[in-house]
Amino acid sequence: MNIKNVEKGEKAQSKQNSNTKNHPISYIQVNSQVQKQKLLAEKIYAVGYSSPKRSNFKGPVNAKTIILGHFLKRTNKSSKAPKTTDNSLLPTQHSSTPKSIASKRHRGLSLGTHPIKMMSGELSHVRKSSVNPMPNVVFKYASATQTGFIPDFPQKENQDAFLEVYDREMSIFGVFDGHGVLGHKVSNYIKSRLPVLLSKSIRDVRSSLRNAISIIKEELPTLIDTSFSGSTLNLVIIKGKKLFCANIGDSRAIIGNQVNDIDSKTSSGKNWVSVSLSRDHKPDLEEEAARIARCGGRVFSYTDEEGNPLGPARVWLKDQNTPGLAMSRSLGDSVAASVGVSSEPEILEYDLTGQDKFLVIGSDGVFEFLSNEEIVKLVVPHWRSGNPNAACQTLVSSAEYQWRNVIFI
Repeated sequence: MNIKNVEKGEKAQSKQNSNTKNHPISYIQVNSQVQKQKLLAEKIYAVGYSSPKRSNFKGPVNAKTIILGHFLKRTNKSSKAPKTTDNSLLPTQHSSTPKSIASKRHRGLSLGTHPIKMMSGELSHVRKSSVNPMPNVVFKYASATQTGFIPDFPQKENQDAFLEVYDREMSIFGVFDGHGVLGHKVSNYIKSRLPVLLSKSIRDVRSSLRNAISIIKEELPTLIDTSFSGSTLNLVIIKGKKLFCANIGDSRAIIGNQVNDIDSKTSSGKNWVSVSLSRDHKPDLEEEAARIARCGGRVFSYTDEEGNPLGPARVWLKDQNTPGLAMSRSLGDSVAASVGVSSEPEILEYDLTGQDKFLVIGSDGVFEFLSNEEIVKLVVPHWRSGNPNAACQTLVSSAEYQWRNVIFI
């Protein structure tokens, strides 16, 4: 595709109140363009759906979105990537639904360059996109933020943070979903510290990632009270045709893969599959629960008056019903870490091919309402028309629609 026609990129993230956690999402287009988005949501059943997309119970949120344009040469026909039929990469699904109280929230997307002071819930940042050629890749990206609205907590801090670092040899994009009273400080520290640490040595990507995360883990409690505050991390490094995805927590990254590399102008979306680059770290995963049990922790959900589980599985101390963290890995959360919540990242190395068209990185907010496959299906028409901005708007509005059309029980 001609560089002049490269689609614009954007990025969105969202956040939640301190009693719940934030949920970012980002969409990146490989072999065409990249987009990022981030949303939050409560655990609910959407009208017209037999079950929710995710089991996590989330409160009202703020929304941020990042979209990145990533174009690869279509002549690259290397081996096929694993599809979502690989169960080891698929996110777990839960069927229980917690009780919740309806509350307003706003999600959206904007583009621009200069922060603009606006009312809560309105667009607050706009940045122009840019096109940067690389040997085999062209990136075009922009960013935007929109603060969500919580009726009972209008001054809530936005706890989500995103990272975008472009370099001719390598690019880094990340979403950090803070939770707890000081979750915004944790996520923003990770955002600012990671590129500094990675810039010192990146020859061995895996080793550099683990080392940088280990250093941040040690530094956080000396700077911030992380007893009951922490953040997820979903970081993508693109180096040539190699992609590395590091994940801690329940943020997620997926790729939209066009089977048989059918021409984008004629694609109907039927020949697309989603490829999972990360899995959600939930306490009820067998190996995660086993580690927590070995460390003296307990894993169970909230229950109703009849003892039925409500919402996702959570991590608790041996003799106290705290902290109730709904993920098995995070950065920070020192109390939960004392009973097996890990900060060890899972790192996936992925060879980009001509069939990989876009990548979505984000928090669990969007994925509570939209499955991996639904996200790919929604993005395809906009990828085909070369409009990543519209793709991002579609994802935001679709997630919001599902939230508004729910039955609270």
